[in-house]
Amino acid sequence: MSSYKDDKRIRPRIKQEIEVGVRTETELYVAYTIDVSRGGVKVGSPLLPLGGQVELVIDERGGKYPFSGRVIREDGTHYIDRISRRVNTFFIRIDDSRFSNFLIDNYFV
Repeated sequence: MSSYKDDKRIRPRIKQEIEVGVRTETELYVAYTIDVSRGGVKVGSPLLPLGGQVELVIDERGGKYPFSGRVIREDGTHYIDRISRRVNTFFIRIDDSRFSNFLIDNYFV
């Protein structure tokens, strides 16, 4: 459990469970965002390869936006309201410099 004094964010955010695609070298997975930050995305998904290079594809307002990144950690399980089940969670650090501007333009981050 964390307190507000430990929260590094300056402003509150609305968390949205958005369906995204995660492409590895061999597979394409459907994932759901749990939390986004300027450094990356926490997603709920089937097993993703830790340390593996991935491409995250966000479908926003009819456009598809691909961003390259790396799966850097597994964060346990999380309940996704949208699909009414628990899923494994992973943090994907996004290497693409366009990602920060995309978040500023489309989300409250």
